[in-house]
Amino acid sequence: MAARAGRHRSFRELAGRADLQLSHTFLWYAVRVRPQLESLPPEIAMALPLSHHRLLVHVPREGDRADLVQRAISGRLGKRELEHEIRRLVPRRGGKTVRRGQPLVTMVRRPGRVAGEIESPRPADSANTRPMKTAEVEELRATLVAVRARCEELERAIVGVIVA
Repeated sequence: MAARAGRHRSFRELAGRADLQLSHTFLWYAVRVRPQLESLPPEIAMALPLSHHRLLVHVPREGDRADLVQRAISGRLGKRELEHEIRRLVPRRGGKTVRRGQPLVTMVRRPGRVAGEIESPRPADSANTRPMKTAEVEELRATLVAVRARCEELERAIVGVIVA
């Protein structure tokens, strides 16, 4: 693990050079994709776009990778389809797919609030609230009246179409 951390640190240091202008992630993928490209016959390596090669880097077993390459070429799999196939092959822990990156964000619901309910913002809800000027309030009221009038026109038009 220490060697891995050292490599990543060196990618970051290399990415910091002004003459390169490359991200550490790009450098990491370049180092990982090159041997993969060299291990494939040139006509097969060039048949797949770089996005596919970047996805295939995460397939740990060479046999699975070769099968996916052939299926991607013969089946003309797009990036998302290939990604779906790779997810089926990713090692699993306890029945769940191994997740990398940011953890999932859980939905938080306020007590007593109905799903889909829209409530007007209160000053306590946001730190960026400020009192509105009278002119702003009047402008918003005028816009709201115009929107309501347009909605009523559309409802009458829809009813007219349905009746006819």
